[in-house]
Amino acid sequence: FCLFCLCVCFAENEELYTSFLPGQLVPDFTLNFTDGSQYTHSLRNNQSMERIPVAIFTINATDPFSYFMLTNPESIQSFLTVDPLPKVHVFIGTNDGTNVEPFSAAIWRILSAMPQHIRTHWTQYLRFISAEVGDTVTSIMSQWPTLSRSLTVSPLTEGSPSIVTIPRLDGHFQFCNIVEWSNHSPQPPTRPYPPNGAKMLKVNGTCSASAAATSTNLKGYWAFIDLEVGFPCSVEDLAKNAVLIQNATGVVFMASRMDSLKLIGQNAFEQSGIWNGDDNQGFCSMVSYSDALKNMFSVNRNSVVNVTLTTSPQPGGIVLVDSSGRLREAGALLNPSLSILGYAAQEVEYHERLNKNLTEPALVIPVFYNAIGESASENISIPSKAILQQFNYLEIEATMTCRGMTDLDCDKWDHVHSVSMVCGTKTSNQQTLSEANVSPHEVARYITPYRRRVGHWLTPATLLFNQLDEASYCVFDLVATDNGSPWVFEMNLRARNVENEMQSLRPISQQLLFNSTVFKTFDSTYNTRPTLHVEAPTNMVGAYLRALITGHGTMEFTPSRHVFEINNGQYNVTFMDPLDQNGCAKKVCPILFVSGVRLFEDDYQMPLYCHRFVSVRDSSLSMSNNKFIFHFFTSFNYLFIKRCRWALKQMVMVLLSLDEMVGAMVFMFLQLKLMWRITLIATRQI
Repeated sequence: FCLFCLCVCFAENEELYTSFLPGQLVPDFTLNFTDGSQYTHSLRNNQSMERIPVAIFTINATDPFSYFMLTNPESIQSFLTVDPLPKVHVFIGTNDGTNVEPFSAAIWRILSAMPQHIRTHWTQYLRFISAEVGDTVTSIMSQWPTLSRSLTVSPLTEGSPSIVTIPRLDGHFQFCNIVEWSNHSPQPPTRPYPPNGAKMLKVNGTCSASAAATSTNLKGYWAFIDLEVGFPCSVEDLAKNAVLIQNATGVVFMASRMDSLKLIGQNAFEQSGIWNGDDNQGFCSMVSYSDALKNMFSVNRNSVVNVTLTTSPQPGGIVLVDSSGRLREAGALLNPSLSILGYAAQEVEYHERLNKNLTEPALVIPVFYNAIGESASENISIPSKAILQQFNYLEIEATMTCRGMTDLDCDKWDHVHSVSMVCGTKTSNQQTLSEANVSPHEVARYITPYRRRVGHWLTPATLLFNQLDEASYCVFDLVATDNGSPWVFEMNLRARNVENEMQSLRPISQQLLFNSTVFKTFDSTYNTRPTLHVEAPTNMVGAYLRALITGHGTMEFTPSRHVFEINNGQYNVTFMDPLDQNGCAKKVCPILFVSGVRLFEDDYQMPLYCHRFVSVRDSSLSMSNNKFIFHFFTSFNYLFIKRCRWALKQMVMVLLSLDEMVGAMVFMFLQLKLMWRITLIATRQI
């Protein structure tokens, strides 16, 4: 038996050194840092292994993408100021023998001007690798490569100069389209694009939209603009005129001799970019000054050459090692912003907190296991009321992954998994569930991330006790959207005891106030809803109002304000995240409590469209004649209407009043789904 154990361990250890997949244990490695300190990761002696997670980022300094990440002040600042600051070791180095000192100096210089608490944090957690990262990390990086992007230009005329290949820096996705592991890439990035190349024409470029309208029609061509000429406007304006007015498929800029590469559209929104959603249109990129490239245009007839975007894997990128010594992926590097390193560190820290909560004693009620595809239904036996009343807190544990082993095995699109619960019946409720509608029985809603297999959440669900306490069985239904790469979904209910202000209260009833089952155009009648009256039980001591407000489509890009009027109190939820490219990522979508009731650390939703889960519990929820009186309305701030893609592109109007704002919104297909639930709480010592 012991010999068998030794053989198994030896075999597993051999596998670790030859193949690296997410979830596997990482073999021993040591890193040396520029400040003289050292980090050692050891599997053989768990007592000496640090329990703080690690994020390792290695770059190829000759690659414009990586170079921009570690030299652009805005990129660096977005990493240093990520909120909350993650308690994760972050190690940065190079994999091409380049000295890391210039990059570390740039980061420390920017850090020195920041508030004390940020300086203190990164002084403790940030280090720079002084030498080679070693065989283990190099092997992982080789199997989890990043991408090296180049522009290949070839002549169309015989006798012209030979092929020129030069590193490129693509513009900001989604200001323009990019050939990447994105949801709109025309093809996988490791294939040349276009497959047979495209004609690229050297043009003078213009800052004037009216001049562009009378210039050469570039339909079927890529535009090449030499910035050495000098322009009084931004490269973004030049790109818009070439693509949106002159109809170029894409645009390539060559920087001036002494200038570094610029990220085109770095601070622009997609609605103000050059990409219209067509996967084969709206590309933009920049290359360094090249005499060879300039000469090729001068000797080719009509200044036309053949252009191909070439992309190849190279070792490097981000590797995460959690506190158990296992590998985690960090997601695709679509934009050259160091913020992704901060978000990756936040993610691994989030999973540390989640795993810690999962070790707490709990009564676990399995609901879905290995549910694959578009639907599932389970009839679940519920523990007795006497057993459930031993617990004061209920949460839903949901796990979303996909078939395969890595992120790239997952589907590239975002869709909803909706779960309903009906107790006391064995009838399925699937016909009322869909991505487009909110069922009155829906208890959970999750969004599939873009090509990530890392979904794992603990969501508060204590208010469901009022149904579970009286039930012997409940039917749970799952409806999901399957795009051909099925997601794998699992869900449990977890009942446990926590110390909080609600531990002596228990929900006793709930009443549906409002439920949207169809899409509704936001027009002058949108907020025409009756005032609702709810009778309160005599033994009630408090009440919650819970709302789910979510959207898919243009609603994702629209700031909105939602007002709940309850008797003499008014509660506002203003959603301004669409005004920030990374709004949802910065918030990690915490569930919002408008009355300031604190949430547990693990109450997070997936950072995509940002569902808004709203709970109101306040002493101002007073009753009038033993009744609650509710009214609800929504508004979209007209000052921000230009952020909406369709409104901007389909009409020109001066927005001066709410009526005109509403008129503009008529042109947009809004998917605003609202669900109201009130759960009345009565005192019951547990």
